[in-house]
Amino acid sequence: MPINNNIFSFFLKRLKVNHTQYYADKLFNEHPHKNNLFGLSDMLSVYGIKNAGFKIKSKEEIFSVSSPFIAYAGGSFVLVDAIDSKQTNFILNGKSISISTNDFFKIWSGIFLVAEPDRQSIEPDYQHHKFTEKINIAKNYVAGVTLVSAFLIACITTRVYAHIDLLVLIMLLLNLAGIYIGYLLLLKHLHIKGGYGDKICSLFKQADCNNILESDAASLFGIISWSEIGLSYFISNVIIILFFPQLTVWMALINIFALPYSFWSIWYQWLKAKQWCPLCLLVQILMWSLFIVNLLKGFIGFPVFDVMQIGITACVYIIPLLAIHTLAPLVINKRLIVQVTQEISSLKANEKVFTTLLREQIHYDISPDYSHIFLGNPSESLFVTVLTNPHCNPCARMHERIGILLKNNPQIQVQYIFSSFASKLEVSARYLIAVYFQKKPEERESIYNEWFKSGKMNKEAFFLKYPVDINNNAVTEEFNLHKAWIQKSQFRATPTLLVNGYKLPVNYRIEDLKYFTDPDFEIK
Repeated sequence: MPINNNIFSFFLKRLKVNHTQYYADKLFNEHPHKNNLFGLSDMLSVYGIKNAGFKIKSKEEIFSVSSPFIAYAGGSFVLVDAIDSKQTNFILNGKSISISTNDFFKIWSGIFLVAEPDRQSIEPDYQHHKFTEKINIAKNYVAGVTLVSAFLIACITTRVYAHIDLLVLIMLLLNLAGIYIGYLLLLKHLHIKGGYGDKICSLFKQADCNNILESDAASLFGIISWSEIGLSYFISNVIIILFFPQLTVWMALINIFALPYSFWSIWYQWLKAKQWCPLCLLVQILMWSLFIVNLLKGFIGFPVFDVMQIGITACVYIIPLLAIHTLAPLVINKRLIVQVTQEISSLKANEKVFTTLLREQIHYDISPDYSHIFLGNPSESLFVTVLTNPHCNPCARMHERIGILLKNNPQIQVQYIFSSFASKLEVSARYLIAVYFQKKPEERESIYNEWFKSGKMNKEAFFLKYPVDINNNAVTEEFNLHKAWIQKSQFRATPTLLVNGYKLPVNYRIEDLKYFTDPDFEIK
């Protein structure tokens, strides 16, 4: 599914949940389970949206379910916008489709996912993401305005309007159309979703631009694609028309040399591929139209041999081509990074892979006898031990991440063991232990959050704000247990994470543990 056109983003829009396109797309495309119901449910949970999946035997029961909802039909997930006894409207791969409900029932498995957002349903850190999105949009607008302004200033400075008549204007418009068609072709070549390009490519029954653009014949010597050559060709023509009118004879000559390509292109599509590429055909029409205009304008002829003109012409045609050919792989690589990230995430989320890597680590004794500081709920599958330091900034960030993990995954239990940079700071560890023993659960959670967020900067003031007895026997005994475990394990770096006694593998983050919260999960 296209990067910027996925079912999750569409669902958020239909649910009217505040979100940004970039974050939603990134979450979807990098999620290890984006292609199953569990993954979609997990992503909705990230936004605080209550959701549930069902499978019904009598498909007519779906009429009582409010839309929109996600259904599994025809081997893909679709977003159902409306359904009644006669007609079903849904979105598949970014396209709105309307079919009879009987036909929909034939391809629908009976599996569907419903979601109910509330006032608290919102994208994490939404305001920051929205601000960043607005800045990026503004940057694009500024860049576009700057480019157009520079172009207009150049046109005025060089007085290009002095040599433009009706035929030259037609020629200019044809090349601008060629730039647009070339741009659409390049998007198709790079597998980037383009609404207009897809519509043009579906004009004929036997039309499939993708088959043509992915064939061996779609590039010159297997190095430069014809879509890159076509786009750069029309760009170069525009440059010559506007800024180098003395080179129009050379432009017309290049057009003549390019015309035989149109015969080969049509032959290949008609007889070899037996598929038509409407965008490619439009390029051929534009090239012959330019030839006719050149003929009417009198540009066709034998130019006077001039080394300077030949050199400038070569630069005008070669530089745009090299620029496009250099930038295109960057776009492809960006898309590949997203794909590879998702594949790696999917591999990491595999239970067998995780348990294998985990068991390769050294096992440590994480008996509850060494620490009674627990967050979350008792868990038979995942027990996380965290060696943390009350004054460590990475530990503070880890505490925040643990809070988010526990909020969305109550099946996990976390055990804290406190250490200190120096003996004079041990009072902070004793204080946090005392808070755990002497405050109510909801109060100690709030105190811990405030401590790691800001309180650790001024511990004396914080101690006075939330007074506890740090010298009673229970606190001293617990503190000594923590010191004994640290001495036994020989850990010094904080934060250090253990999962069921094994050190968390380096390629995993604590957020990845949410994929292993199944009650049946165990380290075998």
